[in-house]
Amino acid sequence: MPGDGDDTQAPPTPPLKRHPALQPLSREHMSGLIQARNLQRAAGADSVARTRAIAEFVMVWQSEIGEHFNDEERLLLPLMTSRELRERLLSEHRVLRELAGRCERDPGGVAADREVIRTLGTLLHDHIRWEERVYLEVVQRQHPEALALLAHESEAIEHRRPGARARLSLAGGEPDTLHKEGRPMNEERLRQPPSDRFAADWLAFDLHAESAALRAESTPAHHGHRQKTLYKDAGRTVALFVMEAGAGFPEHATNGIVTVQVIEGGLSMTVAGVPQQLDAGALLVISPGIRHDVRASSPAVFVLQVSLAAPDGER
Repeated sequence: MPGDGDDTQAPPTPPLKRHPALQPLSREHMSGLIQARNLQRAAGADSVARTRAIAEFVMVWQSEIGEHFNDEERLLLPLMTSRELRERLLSEHRVLRELAGRCERDPGGVAADREVIRTLGTLLHDHIRWEERVYLEVVQRQHPEALALLAHESEAIEHRRPGARARLSLAGGEPDTLHKEGRPMNEERLRQPPSDRFAADWLAFDLHAESAALRAESTPAHHGHRQKTLYKDAGRTVALFVMEAGAGFPEHATNGIVTVQVIEGGLSMTVAGVPQQLDAGALLVISPGIRHDVRASSPAVFVLQVSLAAPDGER
């Protein structure tokens, strides 16, 4: 292989022009590559790092990657004439969905299995690279007119999922030149690490001002809620949520301690099968592994904190 004792080097892959209708999906591939890299690295790390990587993957899967897969199948499969490419897309999506479902159902068990983590990271990386280099290229080469009719769908994806929007560069505040030119992002251009963004001796927040700013955002709420991470480091995440009445999260469990503090409005929750009503001023603490759901009984503002625990036997 070139680079393995062979002086013959493959020429660098030139940046690929991406059709405007495909740019949001292509941008989201960056988030997937970041998760793939994190998982591959975590496979060789300690239990805390593995637990954190699985928790972050599940969060990104639920908020972005899973819907991204659905949109690809809904919008791009009808445009693909190659049966081989269609079957490969569906097959790899199916395998990745199964692994993601396992992470959702048993995050602690997956975190304890280095090979599963490594496999998930490798499959996700290879699938995204194949989509960028092959699948999207074939679609935009064969069906530019059909893609032009998907402009409204592309716009809707950008509104629904922040990862589909053009990033701002960390240095100058100008839109990333890769995205300005419609090119896929390079996986080495990573977002600023949380440890840098939240590095301070102390952090203070006016939660009423923060929630007002969230409500004032111009983009539509994602499934009836907006959120902002206030702090994230060493397995601990503190996030502010603004949720419309009726919006919520389905039943799930977290491999860590969860605290929910209601600032405004009310939440209806079921914790280990027991209904709970949380109104403004209420605080709920949930032990690791306890299944629970969340539903806003009225427009609500709340702070969610998750402190991840190491898998049993590895503390």
